[in-house]
Amino acid sequence: MQNLQHSALKHPISLCLRYPQSNSQSERSVKTLKKILEKSDDPYKALLSYRNTPLDGVNLSPAQLLMGRRLRTFIPVTEEMLKPQLYEPEEVQYS
Repeated sequence: MQNLQHSALKHPISLCLRYPQSNSQSERSVKTLKKILEKSDDPYKALLSYRNTPLDGVNLSPAQLLMGRRLRTFIPVTEEMLKPQLYEPEEVQYS
């Protein structure tokens, strides 16, 4: 064991805690959610609305991408819109 520790190469490890710019997409998501929660009176309704809003360029909501269906909200929709649909990854076009 000592030989392994002695001959091991030293490699600098960068953590996301020290370098938040290295993970910009997750940082942007956290910033967006913080802003939504600060502005809303009811955080549960705000998150439900965020999860049901279609993303730019994909035209699908995060709920549709994750669960394959829209979530039931306070706005009346037809039962057809709430039925699960499968999306193949090749069909989803990110811009």
